[in-house]
Amino acid sequence: MNCKYSIIVPAYNVSEYIIDCLESIYRLNYDRNCYEVIVINDGSTDETPQLIEDWIKDKSNYRFISQENKGLGGARNTGIEFSKGEWLIFIDSDDWFHDPELLNIFDTYQKDNDIELIKSISYRETSVRDVSETYLNKDSFIDSGAGTEILVSENFKPHVWLGCYKSTLIKRSEYKFREKIAYEDLDWSIVMHLNARKAIIINYPFYSYFYNTSSLSNNKSLKRIRDLVASLLAVKSIISAKTIPHSVSDVLKRRLKKNTIRLVFITRNYKILDSVKIFKEANTLALFDTILYNSSTKERLIHYIYLHFPLWPITAIRSATLFKRMCLKMKRILQLTIL
Repeated sequence: MNCKYSIIVPAYNVSEYIIDCLESIYRLNYDRNCYEVIVINDGSTDETPQLIEDWIKDKSNYRFISQENKGLGGARNTGIEFSKGEWLIFIDSDDWFHDPELLNIFDTYQKDNDIELIKSISYRETSVRDVSETYLNKDSFIDSGAGTEILVSENFKPHVWLGCYKSTLIKRSEYKFREKIAYEDLDWSIVMHLNARKAIIINYPFYSYFYNTSSLSNNKSLKRIRDLVASLLAVKSIISAKTIPHSVSDVLKRRLKKNTIRLVFITRNYKILDSVKIFKEANTLALFDTILYNSSTKERLIHYIYLHFPLWPITAIRSATLFKRMCLKMKRILQLTIL
């Protein structure tokens, strides 16, 4: 039988979680001859590879690939390269599917041959690993249209694991995930939406996202801030392409501008000199001209200050944050005194 779905699972040092993830896939109520699971060991240094091999040895539709560490993006690229399915689904190895009817639900939205992307706007976030319980979610159709229409709508979400992507769309796009970098799905998702002939948005929380404080996505390291800058620069490069309609590029510019200004607030918990170092080393200054997109005089002034005196705005924001905390602390003290 033809392989309808390829489910791609990158795995790096997740010995505590990987079996839960694989078992959630195995519980899917779907003919196992019609889907494959590709697990990529991305240079793990713990027991992850052995656990995977032991678990999949009697499961014919599971494939195991080992490679040197290339990050989430590099592992997904490998999974795409070896995939045989008509549709591709991604899942992170510390998360899980909690609806066994997942693939059957996706089937119902593929009757139109022009549809190349199915994306949900919702998921279940939890810090409790209750993977044994299954949830039969009610899905609801929200919107459909060209990928660009969905991209500029308020329903757009960049998370790659919320989607189901037609393999022909991925091949035609000729765009790979960036390797060894966080936020690797931001620009990739934008490109997929730009190239999708038709996309569907549904409200279907089939995915359980485990809020793991030690995971890559919750790591607040300086490298992660640099990775965010690199991702925003990749988006900026996409926007610069002349083939993108003005209506689409205008929306992307506004989003990029908002995220660029937000960068200063993201770094507010670091030492001031570390924040300045990020701005200089991470090529953040190359983003600051995005503040000039349809900007007011006030925003142009902000751009000039960031560009020439990065220490000043950071210090001002830190001082304002510290003052606010002191005021809240004094308020609590006064309340306790009155009581």
